[in-house]
Amino acid sequence: PKLVQGAIVKNEEAYKDKIYLFFQEDNPEWPRNPEALKRVSRVAQLCAGDGGGTGVVSSGKWSTFLKSTMHCFDQNTDHHFHLVQDVFVVHSEEWAETKIYGLFSNEWGYSAVCVYSVRDITKIFETSPLLGFTGGFPGVRPGQCIKEGKATPAYTYKVANSHPEMEHKVKPRKMLFHNKHRYQKVVVHSVQAVDNRTYNVLYLATENGTIHKIVNLADGPINILEIQPFQIPAAIQSMVLDSTKQWRNSSQSLTYKVPQDVCSPSLHSDAKGESQEKTCAGVPLRSRYYLNCSLESHHATYTWVHRNKTMAHCVHGVDPCTHFIDQISKDSEGDYECVSREHWFKQTLVTHCLTVTPPGDWKTVPPTSDQVETNFRKSEQPDFYMREPKGVPSMGPQGNRAATAPFSFWLVLLHVVVVFVLLK
Repeated sequence: PKLVQGAIVKNEEAYKDKIYLFFQEDNPEWPRNPEALKRVSRVAQLCAGDGGGTGVVSSGKWSTFLKSTMHCFDQNTDHHFHLVQDVFVVHSEEWAETKIYGLFSNEWGYSAVCVYSVRDITKIFETSPLLGFTGGFPGVRPGQCIKEGKATPAYTYKVANSHPEMEHKVKPRKMLFHNKHRYQKVVVHSVQAVDNRTYNVLYLATENGTIHKIVNLADGPINILEIQPFQIPAAIQSMVLDSTKQWRNSSQSLTYKVPQDVCSPSLHSDAKGESQEKTCAGVPLRSRYYLNCSLESHHATYTWVHRNKTMAHCVHGVDPCTHFIDQISKDSEGDYECVSREHWFKQTLVTHCLTVTPPGDWKTVPPTSDQVETNFRKSEQPDFYMREPKGVPSMGPQGNRAATAPFSFWLVLLHVVVVFVLLK
């Protein structure tokens, strides 16, 4: 067996205090059944007051040590995760409401977090038949905690020793989430946000040493922060929450309504996940234009949408997410929205509206060297001619640029090529 974690859960009656052990071990059904799992996850219980037997039959044995298989699965998708990697216990004033957060992995290395209750685990150990045992129980059932001074029959020790496994499995109350990351460790912190509600925040260590801060919201969990604690990536062997220093005690809003008495008015949003940032620009016909959207999360995907049609799609590693319009036409008018999606969470980060203007109202301005360099990075067809209407800047808040090709295109193209060579 490979021990993963141990925990003590206190009961209202001290003699019923339990020690829980979470571990992996070889599956006895394999290799007799080639389709069975080679390793399985278990939870074992032991009454804290069980000092072991002293008689000839019970010497060196416990009467309360029993074990059961732990399952972690999603009922909606039927995704199963078999190997427990770490466990964190969130204690409650009522012992039966104590929650156990189990971190599991599957054969592909993906991770999942399942939540169990001590009430459910206790019920399994108190009511489930013993696997392979067909006889009757003696006066004291195996696994039953007894008060000090009360004798345990020798037969109880014999049955508990020969049939320690429960027939019924421990199932989760729910699977919080599963994803492709290889998490190694988990700790859970209950925090109070600015809306005076309490949220469970999970800190999960990846195999390369980063820590993901995941908060469990009403719509589901979401990754709100990635922490790199070390300058050189290294595996995290253990994590401990410091409840005395409380260095996570900043005012944090976990809803989409930013409190007006905390943050500046520019950050307020009126609807769930909707942005107030909107800019507009007039662009001449047949000009070139591109829109930029800065990435706020490395775990989201980003899409530029125009008239309910996807115009550009970006993933992690592409910053900013750019939509390049090769030639402005009347069909180019309207709102362009940069929408980010991360699991269930969706929000509009930027809205940019374009209107088409007559090309005669614009004047030609020569490009600067950094405009040329930027345009070479952003497009295979760089903007060599920047045009701007009188009194309107050529670069908007999101780094937007418009361009047209006048009659002297080839002459200026030669000039730009020379500048580019000199810059290189």
